[in-house]
Amino acid sequence: MASWSVPMSSGVFSKFFDISDTIPKKCNSRIGEINEAIAQLEKATETLKDRDIAKEVAKAIESINLDEIHSNVEDAMIQAKSALAKVDVQKIKEDVSLALAKIDKEKIEEQVKIATANLQPQIQKSLEEAKRELEQAKQELESAKQKIRKEKI
Repeated sequence: MASWSVPMSSGVFSKFFDISDTIPKKCNSRIGEINEAIAQLEKATETLKDRDIAKEVAKAIESINLDEIHSNVEDAMIQAKSALAKVDVQKIKEDVSLALAKIDKEKIEEQVKIATANLQPQIQKSLEEAKRELEQAKQELESAKQKIRKEKI
C-alpha cells in the first residue's frame, strides 16, 4: 500500500520503514554454532562407528579357537597318513610297468609294420639294383678271366 500512496523515489522507502534482512544478525552467529555442532556430532558418530567395528573385530578374533583348528589339522594329517599307508605302491608300480610294456610293445609292432610297408618298395628297388650290379660284376669277372686266359696262351 505504501507504494500506491507515496510516489517512489530513491531512499523514500527507508524513511517510512526499517530495512532489515529476514534473518537477524544475532542468528548468523547461532547458525554458525549450530553448523559447527553438527560437524562435531558427525565426527563423533564416525569415531563411534569405528570403535564399534574395532570391538566387533576384537570379538571375532577372540572367538577363533586356535586349539580346535590345530586339532582339526592334526586329524586331517593323521587321516592322510593312514590313507597313504593303505595304498599299495608296489602293486601300482607293477601295474604301470606292465601297462607301459604292453603299450610300448603294441606301438613298436605297429610302427614296424608301417615302416616295412613304407620301406618295401625301396627294398625291392635296392634288391633289383643289387642283382644288376651282381650280374655286371659276374660279367666283368668272366671277361677278366677270359683276358687272363688269352694272355696266358
